[in-house]
Amino acid sequence: MKASKLIETKEHFKANIPSGWWIRFGETFLEDLKEVLTEHDCLEKAEVGDIKEKYGSLTFDLYNGPEDWREHQAAWEYISEHTCVRCGAFPVKMRDDGWMLPWCEECFRKHLEENKDGRNAEELTIDNEEQKDYINYPINNNETGKADMRPYYKKINYEVRQ
Repeated sequence: MKASKLIETKEHFKANIPSGWWIRFGETFLEDLKEVLTEHDCLEKAEVGDIKEKYGSLTFDLYNGPEDWREHQAAWEYISEHTCVRCGAFPVKMRDDGWMLPWCEECFRKHLEENKDGRNAEELTIDNEEQKDYINYPINNNETGKADMRPYYKKINYEVRQ
């Protein structure tokens, strides 16, 4: 699908990601994509492949787009990993009830109740060294090689404590 069509109609993107992600950052993601593609004069030639959730993260394949998009995409993947798939709360922890997904406490408990799952939410919460402290995510890309998250947090209306 042409990236310009995806941005214009929005429905294909909205239909292929969890509702919480659309609530929190869907339109902002598409605005960011449009801005980058327009800046590099490739809005009409860029093509979009897969758009989906995979292992609790946004998977978005862009073809014929600029190299600059990779940093943006990494930031949106990170944000998706910490945004509740149901209500859009941010930041949240990753949960594993057979599928790795980011859930807020309230939505995850509702999910377990709706599915008559006797397991408790705490035992299904992934809390290990790999789970980053959301607020203190590395923002100095010179030291870490990671994207500076501050502009993205501002885009999704979330303040970063420094």
